[in-house]
Amino acid sequence: MFDGYFNLFYLEKYHKYCDISDLHLELMVKNVKRIILMHDRDVLYEVSNISDQESEVVLELPYDLYVNGVFWFKVELTDANRPWIVKGTYEGRVNESRDIKVAIGICTFKREKYVLRNLKSMMDYFENNPEIRALFHVFLVDNGSTLTGLEEYISLQNRAYEIGGNRLLTLIENKNNGGTGGFTRAMEEAISRKEDLGLTNLMLLDDDAVFDPEIFSRIVGFLKALKSEYEDITVGGAMWREDMPYMLYAFGEHHYKFSVESPAHMLDLREFDTCIRPEIVSPDTEKSLYSGWWCCTYSMKIITKDNLPMPLFIHFDDILFCRQHSEGRIALIPGIGVWHQGFELRFPGVNHYYNTRNQLITVAVMDEIRPIKVARWATKQLAAPLLTLRYEEMNLAYQGIKDFLKGPDWLDTIDGENLHLEIMNQYKRNVVMRPLREILPAEDYQKLKVEKLSEEARLTANMKFWKERKQGKSLKKIISLNGWLLPPDKKMGYYCNADSPWSLYKKGKVLLYEPEADRGYIETRKISKGIKCAGIIACSTVLLLVKYSLIERKYKIRANKEC
Repeated sequence: MFDGYFNLFYLEKYHKYCDISDLHLELMVKNVKRIILMHDRDVLYEVSNISDQESEVVLELPYDLYVNGVFWFKVELTDANRPWIVKGTYEGRVNESRDIKVAIGICTFKREKYVLRNLKSMMDYFENNPEIRALFHVFLVDNGSTLTGLEEYISLQNRAYEIGGNRLLTLIENKNNGGTGGFTRAMEEAISRKEDLGLTNLMLLDDDAVFDPEIFSRIVGFLKALKSEYEDITVGGAMWREDMPYMLYAFGEHHYKFSVESPAHMLDLREFDTCIRPEIVSPDTEKSLYSGWWCCTYSMKIITKDNLPMPLFIHFDDILFCRQHSEGRIALIPGIGVWHQGFELRFPGVNHYYNTRNQLITVAVMDEIRPIKVARWATKQLAAPLLTLRYEEMNLAYQGIKDFLKGPDWLDTIDGENLHLEIMNQYKRNVVMRPLREILPAEDYQKLKVEKLSEEARLTANMKFWKERKQGKSLKKIISLNGWLLPPDKKMGYYCNADSPWSLYKKGKVLLYEPEADRGYIETRKISKGIKCAGIIACSTVLLLVKYSLIERKYKIRANKEC
């Protein structure tokens, strides 16, 4: 059975966006007795009397007769005990092929291991596929300026020159102005060389994502076949879980008034019924979605000097940019995407500053919302860390609120790298993570290792994060502020980011730990912190009620100047 996600041909999306005909399935097979072509659960026809030896089989598909659903196939082996081969591709005739040239923008900061791995994968593929290589140019933005001195990078750069001259890879050493600044620099380089290289599109890729190089062939095939009315469409990429490669983490997401929702979230792609859900199959579900920059391809008609991202440093840059310039004009094509590490088992840390400040900026630019609702959301950003004794994240959220209220002029003039270093140093001074074996008695550590730190336990916790994290809330816990207004429980609590905050009801002492890193720290309940939280909530509420409307207008004006 070849009815999994990567073997399906999604008819509705290709009929809407692409001008193709004469679709066929080209297979190379060995030890295959019979091939059965399918549409959804219906048999179209079958082919038998196939040679036992390795041979090519071409099967015509009735593309013009079916508008919805999926094509796929299954095979019957001649002998299940003998080696077999089944590989191939769906191919169609493009009625009017578009000329394309795609820039790939990658931003990295001291992640040499990941970048070198991905760059090698690219070069291997481009060397073996010259017709695809000719359609790409890689802009590698090094915010840490650490690659040029590495022998392995120099070797890859030389290899890129040998197979593509100076038209395949450009390294740009850049100041560390965050992921936003790095991707912006890639955009600027693509703009400056647009005419020279004939660039039509820019694909943004995360430096630490894992990808199948066939993604480049897939994006080329899709862009070349686009109908003229969709030539400037944004092509969003899926994110699949690196720890669970069969799991779809995101396939376009929806952001509106502080809410981020993924219509196709944590779906098991080994199941046929999952793969044909409307969230994956139908283009109608793509309206109002954005795509993360882990894998997202823009038209160069969007990437212009007047449309560069706001300098957010990291986090929410892709949401704001995509909502500004691609909302309602995005296509999500199954098979185009990357595998990425999960984040559930680590605390937000310094990111809580950016998540607070940048989400406020995004909402100010894109949405109409009353100040009282903004203040209510800000209260949650401040109080949630308090419930789990993560006091420093509470402080970072407050700093994010205050910095948002400084307005876009401050954002444009601040040195993002120095600010980031200040925030990092502030967090490290107050949160000292240590190996868990140094914190816990040997017996307690061994118990935690079995129950929470093993690979199986971590995978379970990842799933629990999305299904159970909000469970455990009760009226008693809400009224008592999760037990803060009651005498503390003397037994120590254990908490990782995948757990429900309500699990720490009445706990006076907590081990805050990160299972994947096998590290953590112990924190105690401090009334002084609760009083401080109440004070900054009151202060933030007043500031937002008084200033938000004015600051919102300033961010909207700043954003509209770019558009």
